[in-house]
Amino acid sequence: MTRGLSSDNQAAIAAQVVRPVVFVELHFDSPTGVIRLHSGLGDLTATDFDGASQTFLGVGDLGRVDEVREGQAINPYKLSLTLSGLDTTLASEVKDANAVLRPVKLQHGYLSAAHQLLANPHKLWRGRINEVNMVTPQSADGLSAIEVVAESFLIALQRANGRLFNDAEQQG
Repeated sequence: MTRGLSSDNQAAIAAQVVRPVVFVELHFDSPTGVIRLHSGLGDLTATDFDGASQTFLGVGDLGRVDEVREGQAINPYKLSLTLSGLDTTLASEVKDANAVLRPVKLQHGYLSAAHQLLANPHKLWRGRINEVNMVTPQSADGLSAIEVVAESFLIALQRANGRLFNDAEQQG
């Protein structure tokens, strides 16, 4: 479906050879900060979810994004992101960071034959981190993997806000 895609991205989809790329932004506390990754190789400069130009680090086959789901009902959906081949220092830093409720943003775009981004990425999904898990024990080469599970912003509709609907609460 081409809903909301720019004309350049629609043309890329219609081409004989399609080279999709996924962009992910994971927001953590310091010292990790914001991690920007893409599913290709090398660095790519693209606009982030907020429209600012940023550099995204290519992780190739080391990253995995579960299927992005949507439905006719207004329901929150979970999304799982796995990143393997991490330096153990970064993996433990991410695991120990206070990441719950931090933003996760997902976009997709298309590359040319020269592996250049054809147009600004399309905003695909955003949510908040629900949990960060170590996926596998450290491998023989000293690398680790983490899984980030995020929920869409619609999850807030299912949480109580702590307000009461009595006279005292309404007067306050």
